[in-house]
Amino acid sequence: MRRASSGSISVEDPRAIDVRELLLAHLAFTGSHSPPGDMHALDLDGLLDPSVTFFSYREDGELVAVGALKRLDSSHAELKSMHVAQAARGRGIGREMLDHLLGMVRERGFDRVSIETSAQPAFAAARALYASAGFTRCGPFGQYVASPRSTFMTLELAGSLDPPIAEQLRSAVFDAMTTPANYYPVVVFDLDGTLLRRTTVSLLLAEYLGHTETFDELERSFAAGEISNRAIADASARCYAGRTTSEIRSVLAAASWIDGIDETVRTLAETGTHVLLATITWRLAAELLQERHGFTSVSGTELQITNEVVGDVVSRYFDEHDKLRFVEGWCAERSISLADVAAVGDSRSDIPLFRRVGRAVALNATPEAQRVATHVIDTEHLREVLPLLTR
Repeated sequence: MRRASSGSISVEDPRAIDVRELLLAHLAFTGSHSPPGDMHALDLDGLLDPSVTFFSYREDGELVAVGALKRLDSSHAELKSMHVAQAARGRGIGREMLDHLLGMVRERGFDRVSIETSAQPAFAAARALYASAGFTRCGPFGQYVASPRSTFMTLELAGSLDPPIAEQLRSAVFDAMTTPANYYPVVVFDLDGTLLRRTTVSLLLAEYLGHTETFDELERSFAAGEISNRAIADASARCYAGRTTSEIRSVLAAASWIDGIDETVRTLAETGTHVLLATITWRLAAELLQERHGFTSVSGTELQITNEVVGDVVSRYFDEHDKLRFVEGWCAERSISLADVAAVGDSRSDIPLFRRVGRAVALNATPEAQRVATHVIDTEHLREVLPLLTR
């Protein structure tokens, strides 16, 4: 969360009731000054796209402005949905939101940021705001086409920052997002698809062992609810038989994990939050992350292992209901209510837990998980979840 001069800016779920009301006002204002074919404001579905990060500006809890950042490609971002509530205009809030978005653009390493806005007189103040921040007129970008009713503006950033400056910038943004903070007493992270980006441990190891096609089909069947995790575990155990735990761990260590796990876990732990890793995949993978990042406790399906060699037998199965029971049991031993738990996950295996905890955050998640969650965010850096874990 970033502290603005009179409020705070943070990642927000655009489906929140007051956010939807302000977005309707934004769409109504835009629509009243733009012909249907030249209205490019994002609706709710557009803002839920994985390429979009949505932000709110609140003063004492009251929503006064919104803005969004859309990733066009690895070097180019677009500003979207910039809107300040009518009663809050004239106080520099639009400038603060713009400054925040530009800070995020730089922190994420984009080389260019652009915006499409109306050429109508009603948008003159918006165009002046962007010009004052260094934006200049440009041609259509992305999927836009030239139109006399649209103004396209862009800001070229000064290339890559020197490493010391870049680190200072990342630290400043991180501090702004996380201080002060009152986090949930317990935060539970999922592993597959959440911390392990865009894949699962089973698929990752299947690719290494040459069984990708078989496990692609198994994972699709599991996601569709046609099979349980037991089927994947049994098939995996047969593939892993005879392999050493050190070999498996080396494959996992080289995987594409989401950025910022260590600093996110450390930030939570330093405030007294217990950080659990609750997964239905192999406990071996969870224990590797526990060693690397300091998770308080972990769960997972367990393999039969003798003298560091994996057998072809699953010694303990673990499904989505076991994941919930793991968290329930851990909290019960410490007299902690599930209302004091925040869970972060992405898919089917998180839904039973999402339905019971005080805060459920769908991170880079499936539509099914998003529908059950209280908050939704898509990001490539775990620390951006931190504002959603505060109370």
